[in-house]
Order: sequence, then structure tokens, then C-alpha cells
Amino acid sequence: MVTVKDRQGPVEKSDLDFDTGYQNPYNLLRCVMAKKDKASETIKNWPKLINVKDYADWKKKFVACVQSEDSRMWSCMIDAYITPTYEVDGRIRVTSYERMQESEKQMFDAEKKVLTAIKMSLPFGIKHSFNRYGTSRELWEALEKCYQISSRPDTCDQASLLSLQL
Repeated sequence: MVTVKDRQGPVEKSDLDFDTGYQNPYNLLRCVMAKKDKASETIKNWPKLINVKDYADWKKKFVACVQSEDSRMWSCMIDAYITPTYEVDGRIRVTSYERMQESEKQMFDAEKKVLTAIKMSLPFGIKHSFNRYGTSRELWEALEKCYQISSRPDTCDQASLLSLQL
């Protein structure tokens, strides 16, 4: 049994709600106690955005999990992943995974992990609205624009999504 001590007494790990921890005062501890895959040591159960009205709380948990998982993932979300390229006969080509250097492969993998984590965290009812975003930064910015800035977070219309397209 894992316990956390505070002013009100111990809290058992089983008392923490891993899917809707926004109601729990220990929501940031969720990442510390999140289940990890034994083989890869990566988080298996990312925070889920159950209701878009709870976006601000989900965002705090998700950011904490990403930062604790891998700093490269956080970098991809905030600074944007830049696809490695090379020049052949004056034309720019995208570097294939096999030709990437090890550090480029690590960044590529981090981008794919964080993009997948964000998409898997979204409620089924809104996933289709965000299919067009191909990078974690684009998707993160679209979520921010839709749900954090809006005074009514449940009213993200297609016009505001289309205005985010680059």
C-alpha cells in the first residue's frame, strides 16, 4: 500500500482516481503513482479529458505527466518538432528514420509518443475535430485555443478550428 501524508491524514493509492483525478486534491500525484509499463518504463495510463469543461485541470495533470515522462516530449509540445532534412541536387528531402542520427530518432520518437498521448487523452466525441493536426504542438495549440481561451469551453466550433490551420 502506498500512502501520502498531509494535513488531513494518509491517502491510499486506491483512493486516487486515475481517470477523473480533477476532483481529488492529490491530482498532481497521479503522475508519480501512474502505472508504468514494466518493459519500457513509460506511463500507460495518461490523464483522460473526460469533460471539456475540466480542461484546465486536465491540462495541469497532462503537463506534469509529460514533463515527468521525457523532457523531449515536452520540448516537442512547446517548441515544436522539426523534421530532419537534407539537400540533394538543390532540393530539400525529409530524412527517413533509418538515416536519422540517434538524437534525431529520439526526438522523432518523443514527438510520436506525445502526439499519441494527447490524442488518446481526448474524449471520443471531440477526437474527430482534431484529426487534421499532424504535430503535437499544432494539436496542443488547437486545444488551448478551443478550451482554455473560450469563456464557454464546450462551444468550440468548426470556424475556430479552421482558423488554427496553418
